[in-house]
Amino acid sequence: PYDGRASDCWSFGVIMFACLTGTLPFNSDPQRPRALSEKIVTASYRIPEGLMSQAAELIIRSLLVKDPRSRISINELLRNPWFT
Repeated sequence: PYDGRASDCWSFGVIMFACLTGTLPFNSDPQRPRALSEKIVTASYRIPEGLMSQAAELIIRSLLVKDPRSRISINELLRNPWFT
């Protein structure tokens, strides 16, 4: 079943990634439109080195998790020292 809170956490991970790196986590080759879908479905992304703290990187890695049941929750996020 759909869990809006888990989807919100995923979306926040995408937004946080974009704000901290200046790019989206799931970039793809415009010549291969299906590549974007594949990257999103498999949660395949790379965090550029040196653009954020390890704490911020850990949060993004906790948010952009394919399985919503394994993803960090909103409550866990709100208690995270980096976030607060």
